Amino acid sequence: MPTILLFLAIAAGLWIAWAVMRGRFKGREDRVAAATTRAQSHKPAVLKVSPVDGAFIGLCFDKGTIVVGDADTDMAWSLHMLARVELLLNDDPIAWAEPASRSDPVPFGGEVRDLALRLSVKDSRHGPYTVTFLRWPAPGLKPADPVVQDTAAAAFDMFQRLAEGMAKAEAARIRAADFP
Repeated sequence: MPTILLFLAIAAGLWIAWAVMRGRFKGREDRVAAATTRAQSHKPAVLKVSPVDGAFIGLCFDKGTIVVGDADTDMAWSLHMLARVELLLNDDPIAWAEPASRSDPVPFGGEVRDLALRLSVKDSRHGPYTVTFLRWPAPGLKPADPVVQDTAAAAFDMFQRLAEGMAKAEAARIRAADFP
């Protein structure tokens, strides 16, 4: 009899754990889907939605704007409002760009746990905005792992587009100021 009770207790525990994990993943999937729908309402030419938390960033070249947000909120700024863009590896910048300058990306080694973009805007009411492309539990993944390679390529592509858009917007702003 005690064996049956032990078996039933283990089975119930496993079923509860499965239900909790399923709900957690389903919640994340719903959040990412809602964020994607919200982002697409801005009709961005380029859109990246975080599979981790549903945060997104979109570039609207025809309007000269970026849009950032998640499933609940979104904000749009002119590209000239971008103050800094950083490509983060494990929360440390490996490349950065500002309107008038940018760094070369630093090659990375070691384990990869997080890969993200952080945007800072020229609006003191809004702190830095982060879009996480990859989050992996410790000890992380090797840089040569295909998941890291694909994710890094997508993150760097968005970094490059933001840096170029920010530089072009700054150049246009300076030209407009020089020739009223």
